[in-house]
Amino acid sequence: MLWERDDENEHSSFDLLDDHCCYEILRWLPLDDLCDLSRTCMRMHRLCSSQFKLEYPSKVIHFTGIENGTLVKEPNREKYIQSFEKSIQRLVLHGELLASNVGAVNRFYNQDKSTNGLIKEIQFTEWEKPLDSRNIGRPLADLLKNVETVTLDNVWINVDWYDSILQYTPNIKCLKVKFRCIFEERQNWLKTVYPNIKSFEYHTIERPNIDTLITFLQSNPSIQHFSLFSYSSEDVRFIAKNVKIHELFYEIFEHDIDVLMKELNALDEITEYQDINLHLLIGGSCTASEDELVKALLPLQSNIVGLYFPDITIGEKLATTISKFENVRVLMLNKCQNKNVLAQIPNLEELYFARPIQDKEFDDIYDTMLTFVRTSVKLTKICLREHHVPLTKFDFAQFDQERMKLKGARKLKFYIKSDFDEMGNFYLVKRTFNLIEIIRSETEPPSNAHFTHQNCMFIDFSDVDRGFAYFV
Repeated sequence: MLWERDDENEHSSFDLLDDHCCYEILRWLPLDDLCDLSRTCMRMHRLCSSQFKLEYPSKVIHFTGIENGTLVKEPNREKYIQSFEKSIQRLVLHGELLASNVGAVNRFYNQDKSTNGLIKEIQFTEWEKPLDSRNIGRPLADLLKNVETVTLDNVWINVDWYDSILQYTPNIKCLKVKFRCIFEERQNWLKTVYPNIKSFEYHTIERPNIDTLITFLQSNPSIQHFSLFSYSSEDVRFIAKNVKIHELFYEIFEHDIDVLMKELNALDEITEYQDINLHLLIGGSCTASEDELVKALLPLQSNIVGLYFPDITIGEKLATTISKFENVRVLMLNKCQNKNVLAQIPNLEELYFARPIQDKEFDDIYDTMLTFVRTSVKLTKICLREHHVPLTKFDFAQFDQERMKLKGARKLKFYIKSDFDEMGNFYLVKRTFNLIEIIRSETEPPSNAHFTHQNCMFIDFSDVDRGFAYFV
C-alpha cells in the first residue's frame, strides 16, 4: 500500500538519489521487483510507473466486463495490473459483457489527468452483431483520439466500422483486422482515407472483396507496410499486380503433390515480379515426399521468412535444406526428429509449437526446446501451448544456465498460454533469469497470424463440466 502521509520523511540512501540516478537503477529490475518497489512510497510509484511505460509498452490490460459497478481487469493476478493499471498503453475490450456500458472505460481513464493520451493501442474482440454496437466509439471518444493502433479481432457487428469506431481515431497509424472478422460489403471503412496510416494488416480468414481492398490501398498511399493473410494464390496474384504486398501469410492445407506444386509455383511466379516477405504454412495430410517438398521450397528460399509445419514431422533432408535458408526468422514445429539440424538456422528469432503439450510428448518437446536454447544465438521468442502440463515441470533455471554458455546469445522469452492457474502455476515458479524470461501470453499476446489462426483449430474440452469450452 502506498504511503499517503509523511512518506517524504521516511528517507533512506536510495531516497536521496535524484530521479536520473533512480531510473538507471530501475531499468535493471525485473518486472515483479519494479512492481514491489512502486508500492513503497508515492515518489517510487511515480518513478516506477514512468519506467514501466518505457520498458514494457507491449503489456496488455483486458477489460472483460463490469461487476458491482467496477470494471473487471485481467489477468487480475499479474502484479503489473495491480501496480500500473493507469500506465498500461495497450487495452483490450471484450465486447460480450462490456458492450452495454462501454462508457465506463472512458470514465475509468478520465478520473486521472495523468492518463491523458496514455492508450496507444486498443483492441476490440468478441464484438458480435446481436449487440447494439452503433455507439461503441462515441463513449470512448476521449480515449480513442490519441490511439495509434486499432485491432479488430473476431468482430461481427453489422454496423459500419468507420461510423461506429474508426471515425473517432484521427491519429490512427496502424489498422489490424484479424481472424474471424465479418463485415458487410456496403460498409465504408475500406472506402475511407486515413491520413496518418502507415500499416495495414488484413488477416481475416474471410476472403476479401479484391477490388475494394485494392482501391483502399491505392487511396491510402501513406501505407508503408501491408500484411495479408490468404489461402488463394489467385487472390494474391491479382492484388500483387495492383499494389505492393510487403508481408504474406499463406496457408496450404489438405493437399496432394499436384496441388502443392501448383500453389508453390504460383507463389514463385508472384515473387518474381514483387519481392514479398513470405510466411508459408504447409498443413494437413501431406502426400508429398521429402524430396518433393525440398524441390518445391528451394525456388522460394530468398522470400521465405517464416516456415510453419503444424502437422508434418520434418525429416533429415528437409531439415538440412531449411537450415541453410538465411532469411528464415520464424519456424513452427509439430514434432521434430532433427532438432539439432534445425537449430542451426542462422537467423532464427521465433520458434512456435503448433499443438498443446501432452504429458506423453513432454520429454521430446522439452529436449527440443533445450536444443534451441543451447544453439540458436539470435532466438528471442519461444511460444507454446501449455494447458496440459504443469509449469513446474519445466526447469527454466537449466535453460538459463545453458543459454549463458552460448556466446553472444540474445535474451530469450518463453510465451506460455495458461488460462487456469491450477495448470499454469505461474505464481509458484520463478519467471525471470539472466537470459530467460517466462511470459504469460495473455499479458503480451503473440501477433503472428499463423499462430493466431492455429489457436482456433484446437479446442480444449477439459473444462466442459464448468459449462464452457475454450480455444487453446
